Amino acid sequence: MKYDQNLPDDSVNAPDEAWWKQVLKLGLTILFVVGIIGLGSHFLGHILGPLIPVSIHKKMSNYYAKAFINLSDKNSPRYLYTKDLFEKILEKKNLNIDEWEIKHVKQEVVAATLPGKIIVFSDKLFEYVCHENALGFILSHEIGHAYLKHPELAFGKLLPHVLLNLVFNINVGNDVLESLNSMLDLKVSRTREKAADKFAKKLALELYGHLNGADEFFQRHLEEQGKAGPHEWFSTHPDTNKRIEAINSKEGHLAELIALPDNIRSKKCNIFNE
Repeated sequence: MKYDQNLPDDSVNAPDEAWWKQVLKLGLTILFVVGIIGLGSHFLGHILGPLIPVSIHKKMSNYYAKAFINLSDKNSPRYLYTKDLFEKILEKKNLNIDEWEIKHVKQEVVAATLPGKIIVFSDKLFEYVCHENALGFILSHEIGHAYLKHPELAFGKLLPHVLLNLVFNINVGNDVLESLNSMLDLKVSRTREKAADKFAKKLALELYGHLNGADEFFQRHLEEQGKAGPHEWFSTHPDTNKRIEAINSKEGHLAELIALPDNIRSKKCNIFNE
């Protein structure tokens, strides 16, 4: 057989792909992965989260709660007052009290909602509220998170990440992908905060007939922290000024505020203009 000199030499490397094509492919790959991990897991979380039995969510919450030092005590004035107000709000919303739980914890968590309708609060909360109206709004806000299943949705969102790691051995910890996905998570968090605020406004109106003092927590927080801080795009919560405006946008007749009892009020209340 005669050797054909026109055949290509295997020893010669193919020309490199144009740089712009490489950049384009990298960009499309990042968008695809972020879309799968971010948007995909977000919407999948909405499906998986609510399907998980409440008993499992409660077990997970009890596991999370181990990180807190539980101060709940029948002899604690703050716990008793907050628990009574909490149950009063649940009754106003016609919710089954037996399905809910509130805990007084040591950590400076202020207030938070765990899966399984468990609400936690700390003494730091009372550094920002001096009236029952404000305390009632914050509790209603946390009840709103639980009522709207926000903790369950957040837990459901973790499952696709676990699946990718365990089954496909895909590491989702890349700094670029993690940062882009975090931006989506922050947006989702802010949306849920606004929804919980809206829920709390309606409930506070039903409870007190007005929203006077409902924004006290945010006002005190703004006075203490000032306007300095990251843009809300880089925060899990909406801008504080915008939250105050949203709370005060709802009409309702003004009335005197219900001051918290002296034995649970913070000393900081003495320096606030009431």
